Amino acid sequence: MANALFWLLLNTFAAYYNYRMLLHYDKPAVYTDIWLEYLPWWGNWALIAPLVFASTRLIPYHKAHLSSFILLNILASLLLFFYIGF
Repeated sequence: MANALFWLLLNTFAAYYNYRMLLHYDKPAVYTDIWLEYLPWWGNWALIAPLVFASTRLIPYHKAHLSSFILLNILASLLLFFYIGF
């Protein structure tokens, strides 16, 4: 719940900033339209962030096995990329 609220808050800040910039340059702006336009960009992070945090907990870090740690991180990032990207 906190994760979703965090990313919605960032979405709100970004939309408000864009809204104020459009008003500053005397361009037409509707805040709710801008907020909804930004939602796919910031809202996706509400889905991605828990997966990233979970993957970091699943992959142990040991200095003796640095190469396997790097390989597992690359594989996890590719899996997340392809899972979320398609």
